[in-house]
Amino acid sequence: MLFSLFLACASLFNAPVHGVVVRGFEPPSCDYCAGHRGVSVAVVEGSTVRAISDGTITFAGEVGGNLFVVLQFAPDLRLTYGYLKDMVNDTGTEVAGGDVVTRGAVLGHSNARVYLGVRRGHRPVNPTPYISAKRARLVSPSGAICGIRESPR
Repeated sequence: MLFSLFLACASLFNAPVHGVVVRGFEPPSCDYCAGHRGVSVAVVEGSTVRAISDGTITFAGEVGGNLFVVLQFAPDLRLTYGYLKDMVNDTGTEVAGGDVVTRGAVLGHSNARVYLGVRRGHRPVNPTPYISAKRARLVSPSGAICGIRESPR
């Protein structure tokens, strides 16, 4: 398991957005129980949100008054980008379900906080190993996890 997390982290070269994790992954105790199924990252409003990997957008739209984009980036892995300000790519075109994107492609722009969640099949998993940046590491002495800094507790 640890080896596969390392490979997932090592294979990604673009963090989706740069910021500080202000709420970490809190796995629910059951499918319908409370929890935080991703991480919330505080960012500068209007920051560019990018695809972590090549993939296909399986959903782009509004849920409960908030904008979300879901990217299928492996046969059983999907990354959800949430609480976006807009869903406009680098050419000014709105992203939509079915779009094929490349690693680093612009998916939209942020509000002051962005939600990032990963699902393996239908189960939420901790997204921090998948939201990598420049080099492979699980946890550094500074508390950075794959390019996303953890908020001091």
